[in-house]
Amino acid sequence: MLVVWIPVVAIFLFTASAPFWATDEAGTRKELEDRGMRPVAIGRYDSLGCLLDLYATRFAAEDKDGKIVKGVACRTPGIPGIRLEFDKK
Repeated sequence: MLVVWIPVVAIFLFTASAPFWATDEAGTRKELEDRGMRPVAIGRYDSLGCLLDLYATRFAAEDKDGKIVKGVACRTPGIPGIRLEFDKK
């Protein structure tokens, strides 16, 4: 039974210890612009937006067609690149 609880407790402690101010506004803005989107708003930390990434930054941007898309930019230090997760409509 202890073997089952060790990973659960480890994941909980990792998630609970993540700082709630870890946003990457500059990186999010650059990633959106590199993908041809124009950032409209770079927002707050999203604690549920990225599973285990340290940086989770909410955003709204205008895509190439002029539509506003929303989502979260996920990044972990030491791992190259930013992953964009778009909100489902």
